Amino acid sequence: MNENHVQTHKKRSGWVGFAVACLSLLLIAIPISLYWWHSDADLADVRKQAAANNIPVSWAEVGIKLSEPDRIARWKRIVALTNQLPSYQGLKNTNHPKFSLFSPIPEEMRAHHATLDEMVWEELLTELDLLGDQLLCFHDSITIATLMHEIREYRTLLRLLQERSTLAEVPEALRLCFVQLALCRSFDNNSLITHLVKTSLTSIALGSVSHHLAALKTLPSSLAEDISLTTELYPQQLLKGLTGQFLIALQFCAERNVDTGFLDNEYMRDGLFMPLLLRAGRHEFLITQIESLTYFRNHDLLSSLTWRKNKMTAFHEQNKLIPSPGAVLLGNYILSNYEIIIKTTYETLLKGRLMAAELRNQSWPPDLFDPTGAPLRPLLRASKIIGAYTVSSDGVDNGGDKKLDRYFPLYGPLELPVAPTSP
Repeated sequence: MNENHVQTHKKRSGWVGFAVACLSLLLIAIPISLYWWHSDADLADVRKQAAANNIPVSWAEVGIKLSEPDRIARWKRIVALTNQLPSYQGLKNTNHPKFSLFSPIPEEMRAHHATLDEMVWEELLTELDLLGDQLLCFHDSITIATLMHEIREYRTLLRLLQERSTLAEVPEALRLCFVQLALCRSFDNNSLITHLVKTSLTSIALGSVSHHLAALKTLPSSLAEDISLTTELYPQQLLKGLTGQFLIALQFCAERNVDTGFLDNEYMRDGLFMPLLLRAGRHEFLITQIESLTYFRNHDLLSSLTWRKNKMTAFHEQNKLIPSPGAVLLGNYILSNYEIIIKTTYETLLKGRLMAAELRNQSWPPDLFDPTGAPLRPLLRASKIIGAYTVSSDGVDNGGDKKLDRYFPLYGPLELPVAPTSP
């Protein structure tokens, strides 16, 4: 055997050994990977930590009770009646002037409402009075794929009621304000999306109050108490929405269901990327939600905003180069939205307190966003108060700047409407 043959034999033996080693590693890796892929040990830890913090891990633990069939039937009747009374704002393919509070009411809007059937309108009000303000529960559990028809139905109805209250004389407008507030209280919010919808519905109802505020202050009524009843529980309702969102995320992660539009980036949903990302990152993703919910439950607004800010800073610092799978999920889904969720919740609470104080001719409430504890600031036009503003989430008084502070209208808009120019 010559020297060249020996060298060739050694090389082949080396490659064979290398191939055997790789194959062995692969044979070891495959069962380990399969075990990891199918293991739910990480979810068991999530459930254990949730239970330790008194957070439910299933919708059954939440114990949602669906509304009685006759109440659901009454709501369906209300929806049917609403569909016979289209709002001006809901009209399509028109060039009519837009309706906005504190602006002159378009004549086209008056004409539109004059065509609506008054008998249907009176039946609608009767059904709404009978409905009351207790929660309307359509779902005893929620997933990412749950269709919530009630969101569109409530919005459509609130827009109609706001238009009618704007057109009405003050006594009737007062009645319609009570109806709108009762509707807001009846809207269930077992997720972050429905929680934010509830704040938007309440904003519509409070807008109806502010449109007639000067006149409503002269009438004896319990409107201030009704406003407080509607808005004072918003911090607790935020916790309810966060709890529901945790349950939605937990179920989503357990099912590894990626065909839900969970991420906006199509690349992340294609192929194996998203399932692997979800499996690798779900523990961090869910544990962070438990931490958030626990913190918000036990701390006030300013502490919660600071916690969220510090969490975001640490999040970006830790993931400058290559983000962890959990960080990708958190960045797309949770941490980036916490500020707006907290901010919107407490702004709704403050707006309700301001409106109630103004109706009672009392001093304005403290600005919960202001570290000094100062009351909400007035905003004047022509030396007259038109509204108030909060320093909002940055805690800095920017003079009512619409981009940095948050304006609450009382007697007029932040900016006067611009009259249309002649062609």
